[in-house]
Amino acid sequence: VVSTQSTGEEEEQQEKRGRKKRKRAQKETPKKRETKKKDEHQGHRIKELNRKFGEVWEKVYKMSDSTTGRQYSRLFYQKPSKKDYPDYYETIQTPIDFKTIKAKIKSDHYSTIDEFEDDFLLLFRNAQEYNRPDSQIYSESVILERAFRRQMSKLRDELDESSMFGQRRKHHKNSNQKPQNKKKKANIQRRGRFRTSRRRR
Repeated sequence: VVSTQSTGEEEEQQEKRGRKKRKRAQKETPKKRETKKKDEHQGHRIKELNRKFGEVWEKVYKMSDSTTGRQYSRLFYQKPSKKDYPDYYETIQTPIDFKTIKAKIKSDHYSTIDEFEDDFLLLFRNAQEYNRPDSQIYSESVILERAFRRQMSKLRDELDESSMFGQRRKHHKNSNQKPQNKKKKANIQRRGRFRTSRRRR
């Protein structure tokens, strides 16, 4: 006959052994801790970056005519109606608007400054491709684009001075024409060697 006390002690020991196994399984290795730390830093960096993009968005969105008070961005806030402007979607392959960009910012979608800039420039390019140069919406897209480029220039300068974005901006600073020419020259030389070896065959 097995006593109830003995059975209870065995179950308790098994439970303790199970807890120890789970702890060992959950124990983080130095490599895992380092990866986790990098992921957390990256997440914080992206969140902060999108916060700054939000500031740029607000400044460009609120731009208005100093005389009439007309807000330039009102026609760009939402994409044209497919019902009213079906030809727009035949001409423009990738429609985008202020509303979509704002939603991306809120969801921390942008991980680089280039991604954010590309979307905004696409918005202005679409407007200038679809509308006549003498139209009001074309002119206002040009005004907004200039304002956006000014804001992005300020933002890039700000990120250059920020330690959080130092690595990203360091790459931007060093990506001048001289290193690119060296790389291009090296590629040409390598291709030349390949062609020479083929001729010898």
